[in-house]
Amino acid sequence: MRNTRRIAAQAALGLFLISALASGPLSAARAEDASGQEKDAVAYKQAYALVLQEKWEAARKAMEEVARTFPKSAWVDDARFWSCYSLEKLNASMETAFKCYRDFVRAYPGSEWVKEARANMVRLSQALAKAGKPEYETVIRSMEQGDEDDIRLAALYALQNIGDAEALKTVLDLYDKADSPKLKSRIVFMLEEMDSPEAMSKLADIARRESDPDIRRAAVFALAGHGGPEAVAVLKEIVRSDAPAEVRQAALFSLAEAKDPGTLSLLTDIAINGKDADMARTAAIAIQDFQGREASDALRRILNEAKDRSVRQAALYALAGRSGAE
Repeated sequence: MRNTRRIAAQAALGLFLISALASGPLSAARAEDASGQEKDAVAYKQAYALVLQEKWEAARKAMEEVARTFPKSAWVDDARFWSCYSLEKLNASMETAFKCYRDFVRAYPGSEWVKEARANMVRLSQALAKAGKPEYETVIRSMEQGDEDDIRLAALYALQNIGDAEALKTVLDLYDKADSPKLKSRIVFMLEEMDSPEAMSKLADIARRESDPDIRRAAVFALAGHGGPEAVAVLKEIVRSDAPAEVRQAALFSLAEAKDPGTLSLLTDIAINGKDADMARTAAIAIQDFQGREASDALRRILNEAKDRSVRQAALYALAGRSGAE
């Protein structure tokens, strides 16, 4: 029932909000007639138009009115969340905003806004702890160590937004304690976005040693996203290692995309002398995207010198796929 009503109401949201933004708050009469929708949906969308306009005091009051007038509405949790959000935007004390989000989470544990509210709670707790209220550090730790992945992911989201050295340390510690592939993968993606030697070092360690090949491969791609000589060196190491085939292939393709000057000779050597036929074929195919005559010459060499017929065939296809006179 909830999803059906939400979808039906959202279908008219775009036109309604355009009208609301253009002409200001709706009168009661217009709200009653708008699109033949139920009054709670109309009232909520009128309040949400105020959020979009960043009229925080009016938005907070409107959302509170929705919650009071329609306590059984499918939109009541949305209204309660945006009321807290508006309160925070009005520069209420951090403790007041924190308690608003906390009460929301307790009252509506199944709401689609719970994850966002928890993330805001962690962010506020971090700020309060730094402001001399150490009791809020307990809130952060409890969320980071919660049994539910979505709770810990919400904490991660907040820590990522904070972005300082202490937040990074917490993220690294959380990875070492985590046993959830979903959580570990999310941390890997976060580390890719963190521009620090510690983040790079952790990604390299994950790419080398993580037992889960999917997470290990994600770390390889994250290293490639970081770029730079250190990342290239780690990727070359992994290509030459005894890592699972899918991890080594990911490292190989990442090297090809990095266009490091020494990569072409490495790929050529793997294609010609590599004992793993799959890796050798992958190396030959990866050369196709390199520019210049040197890459074409490398493919011709593979075509002539590779012992495995399938590798030579891959080199031929790569040559055929290249543009240019050569």
